[in-house]
Amino acid sequence: MNVRKIITGSFNKILQKYSMDDITVNMIIEEAEISKPTFYRYYKDKYDLLNSMYDVTMEPLKEADVTSSWDDAMIRILLEYENNIRFYQNGFKSNDLNSLRNYNLKCMKAALTEMLQRKGADVETESIYFSIVSCAITQSAAIAGWICDEHRMPKEKCVQLLKDSIPHNIFPYFTVSDI
Repeated sequence: MNVRKIITGSFNKILQKYSMDDITVNMIIEEAEISKPTFYRYYKDKYDLLNSMYDVTMEPLKEADVTSSWDDAMIRILLEYENNIRFYQNGFKSNDLNSLRNYNLKCMKAALTEMLQRKGADVETESIYFSIVSCAITQSAAIAGWICDEHRMPKEKCVQLLKDSIPHNIFPYFTVSDI
């Protein structure tokens, strides 16, 4: 079996039970039955491992308006969160500087910037840049709340509320185009 798959599978299993702050690299290597040098050959630390797994989750948003609409991309991401809710709840609860919450914000900002650039927005202008940052912060916080809330609203309603919170000057870039 692929060593990365063994490590990610073991980490997934541990993150179902423990918060990110409580997990150690030793726990991961024991569960994966690998050595420390093997772990560090693939990952810098537990956050690098978590972030690499999260990158896969964020793929639909990175491709929004290329292969699907923003709405569809967000539904797919929320579905992934729902299907692995304990993993994401424990990942988002961390208060560490390298937390999934902070990485989600970074990914959201990058994905929004790329999407708006593909649509022709000048992301270097002060107002567009400010709106991207504002949108990324708002949506990241709302998504973290949705993940950690035991009484989650339906995905479709969450996506609509996220869309309603998009700043007016960048909202036109979120409309369905010639996909």
